[in-house]
Amino acid sequence: MIRIIVSLVAPLIGQGVCSYGHAPEGGPLGQPAFHVCAKPITGVTYLIHDGLDADHGAATNQHGVVQVLIGRPSAFFDNRFVCVAPRSGSRQAQGHRIVLPESIPREMSLVGTLGSTGEERVAALYGYSPDGAGLRGAQDPILVLLQAGKGAGNLELMAAVGEALYRCD
Repeated sequence: MIRIIVSLVAPLIGQGVCSYGHAPEGGPLGQPAFHVCAKPITGVTYLIHDGLDADHGAATNQHGVVQVLIGRPSAFFDNRFVCVAPRSGSRQAQGHRIVLPESIPREMSLVGTLGSTGEERVAALYGYSPDGAGLRGAQDPILVLLQAGKGAGNLELMAAVGEALYRCD
């Protein structure tokens, strides 16, 4: 009997522990260490799950869904939308990607966008450099990748979520 109760309650506890933020009134998204918040948007709900290298989840409303990924560059090394290859390295960005610039502003800003290409989704990358980063060539920026499928509702939601993001440390 105890095993049955534990097996029924464990998933609910796991969801409560793993889901950090949903920013109903402009609160933080993801882990507090990332210092990423979103201003409230009427009708938009965020559900973000904590991860080891990055937090992931979605922003939704009645008309669309936007996937959200928040983390440091290490979380994006294998991401098909973002190139974080070292500037001095011989590796070039493979395919159609947003290339991380050499310096990232101190405040949250749009780093780059990718339009839909065939089956690919639309993507927008936002980022900022923490205060401890060097003046040139930010060593450890915080990045937020938004991805949306085709459709006016998804694209409008992605633009609204992007405009709502801000640094909140």
